[in-house]
Amino acid sequence: MAMLDPLLVSRNGKLTDLSGLWAPNPGFLVGTGPSLQLHDLSRLRERGVISLAVNNAAAVAPVRAWTFSDPQSKFHHGLFLDPAMMTFAPEPKLGRRFVAKVDGKFRACTAKVGHCPNTFGYGRVSKFVPETFFSEKWAHWGAGKDQPKNRPLPGSLCTIFLGLRLLVYLGVKRIFLLGVDHRKGKDSVYGFPEMKKGRKGFWKEKRMWEELKPELKRRGIELFDVGGLCEMFPRVEFDEAVEQCKGSVPSEPFDTVGWNDKRTVVEDCKAGAPLRLRWY
Repeated sequence: MAMLDPLLVSRNGKLTDLSGLWAPNPGFLVGTGPSLQLHDLSRLRERGVISLAVNNAAAVAPVRAWTFSDPQSKFHHGLFLDPAMMTFAPEPKLGRRFVAKVDGKFRACTAKVGHCPNTFGYGRVSKFVPETFFSEKWAHWGAGKDQPKNRPLPGSLCTIFLGLRLLVYLGVKRIFLLGVDHRKGKDSVYGFPEMKKGRKGFWKEKRMWEELKPELKRRGIELFDVGGLCEMFPRVEFDEAVEQCKGSVPSEPFDTVGWNDKRTVVEDCKAGAPLRLRWY
């Protein structure tokens, strides 16, 4: 029997096991980059498509789950309040209040992150060690104050690595990177309206991806670039990635005729060979 991965706690602080919840399906890891604007993000709503976004990318992409790293006051209150989407919050932030924007004005809320539905907490450390990236009970999110002296890396913290750890924890080993862009633009490098200009230092993030590649291969985790601005992994077109995620899940509307006719169902199943489902 596989050992419990002690990454998550409930919003009440109790150890929670959601490991492998989405296995064996492929899924999207959605970043905040400008290439988000190149795709019909509504396709992420289709049945069979699983996805996890970081930061305010979850405000424009209809994903199934999201996580964040900066202060909770930087993220749209609708993300915390949405019971249809899982929220994964760094554990200390479960006890902190978030902010709402009402009629164009920001207001402090009395509610805390841990009061919100479908919310889970996890521990994180500001270090990056590929060999323990997927096995420690903390999520690594870049080389910071906790970085071991014998594993020096340029200082950089990046939420996308928290998303990667969570997505693999949930059982996803074929991952399509959407909006994970490593090119510096002239204007904002966000895929949504934002006054703040983009950050620098993509070369530091790319260095960590390179360091992680051997561990990804060892664990059978496949990453693909959707959009062409990541420049680190093989490219897959967005529509193809969606179809791979859906696998054998048909497009809507579903054909509901005849399911209650037991005789027909039994006879058809006896007459045909068992269907081999497409899991990728």
